[in-house]
Parts: sequence; structure tokens; C-alpha cells
Amino acid sequence: MAAERIPSEGPRDSDERDLYGDFRALVRVSVRGRDRWVPESNHLLRALQFLSNREGDPILRWGRFCWDNTRACCDVRYRAAPGGPERRGRACRLQVAPGLEILTLPEGTP
Repeated sequence: MAAERIPSEGPRDSDERDLYGDFRALVRVSVRGRDRWVPESNHLLRALQFLSNREGDPILRWGRFCWDNTRACCDVRYRAAPGGPERRGRACRLQVAPGLEILTLPEGTP
């Protein structure tokens, strides 16, 4: 079985620390069937931003996402654990955790 959490050196600079906090590990999540490593203790929208900024993955293009649960524009479908029930949530509020499966991304993402 693949690791669910790996140690990380954390943020590269103060800009990353401002965005993602002072994380010390990356957790494995599945985004539309593809395993990705994102910083612990972040909401999904920040994790997608991490993949775009640090990994160069265009998974999250600039969009009009609310970031603070005010516009209801970042809905996703997910499973909290593999094989679990499908749920709906907002990427700006959904906390990443090992084994999280993202089935659909917010409207406006590639």
C-alpha cells in the first residue's frame, strides 16, 4: 500500500507560508483518479493552488472562487475515503486528509 503521508521541508519561502501555513508533511489525495501530494492542514482549494503554483499543474486556473464560503462557486463531489459514500462539499471548506478522493472539481477548472 502506498504511503498516505510523507515528510516535507515545508514552505519554500514566506509567500508559501502565507498561503499554505507552516506544513511539515504532504498527504496523498486522489484528484479525478490521479494521486497527488498536497500540504497537510489545508482546504482543498489551497491544495489545488499548491499543485498549480509549485508543481506547475494547470489544475486550478485563475477563477472567481470565493475562498471563504461566500459565493458558493467551488462545489466538488468527493469521497472522504476510498469506497466511501459520495458527498458534495465546497473546496474552500473541505479539509484535505489522506485518502480523500476528489471526483469532480469546481466549475471553471480544466
